[in-house]
Amino acid sequence: MLKIIEPTAEILPELLNGIMELKANPTPFDIRASQKLIEYSETNFDGYLDYLNTCKNGPIPQDRVPATVLLLFDGKCFVGLYHVRHYLNEGLKKSGGHIAYQILPSCRKRGYAKQGLKLVLDYCKNNLHLESVMLSCDENNPTSHSVMLSVMREMGGYTRPDTVVDGHIEHHVWIKTDKREKGEIRPLAIAVIRKGNTVLAVKGYDSIKNQYFYRLPGGGIHFGETAENAVKRELKEETGLDIQITKALPIAENIFTFEGGKGHEIVFPFECTLSETDKAKETIQMIEPEMEGFEMKYVDIDNPIPIYPEYVLK
Repeated sequence: MLKIIEPTAEILPELLNGIMELKANPTPFDIRASQKLIEYSETNFDGYLDYLNTCKNGPIPQDRVPATVLLLFDGKCFVGLYHVRHYLNEGLKKSGGHIAYQILPSCRKRGYAKQGLKLVLDYCKNNLHLESVMLSCDENNPTSHSVMLSVMREMGGYTRPDTVVDGHIEHHVWIKTDKREKGEIRPLAIAVIRKGNTVLAVKGYDSIKNQYFYRLPGGGIHFGETAENAVKRELKEETGLDIQITKALPIAENIFTFEGGKGHEIVFPFECTLSETDKAKETIQMIEPEMEGFEMKYVDIDNPIPIYPEYVLK
């Protein structure tokens, strides 16, 4: 049975064979947590535990964030480790993300990385109270990228555009920590903000379809919340904008696929306006952590890239 645990002095004997295997098989993608495990275990495992306690509880250097190391076991066999950052700083937003992991060479291609990541997502939800986490990997590490995408499609989330970091391309994936229920119908409130023949929208990408798209701003309606209040809250959370609702548009269903998963929404659209100051802006930066770096812009309704939900524009 798979489990994740924090390192203790008592489990050192069970780690030794795995540590020797990691040391004998270095790769360009070895994570700092495994390097430190190798370094300390040879001379001072108690020192390693002190190091982990400092990483988690401080004092933390200015360029670092609190982090926890979790060991992945299959029964009594040590098979890998995960380095979990409690939140993101500017550096981790570009490369690294919330979670880095490494599986022992003899245990690779056996599903451990994916199953362990799902256990770590549960840890992030229950212990760190994170609703979603970011992972990134080098473009030359397709196995890790495949694991990230597979878990994202199961749990929910989305890919972000690739970035160039220190001369190499980094893939970025955000994954929900609370698994989406199959067959769930989601109530959604969205804002239609027009300027001539354009609408305010944010660009997205579906890696399964290999297709870019735009979506109108908005989000899910909470239980006990009106659709009108939901669209105002979502725009405030996503962009900091205060909107005025001018007209409720017809409610409709939206059935779609995204990243290989089927979605079903009941959409409450509202025609909205911005303040005079915000109307003058050509682009609007997203401020939610998952969307940081994205921007909304006015998109021509007749542009060749689809704008979702399509029925609203019709």
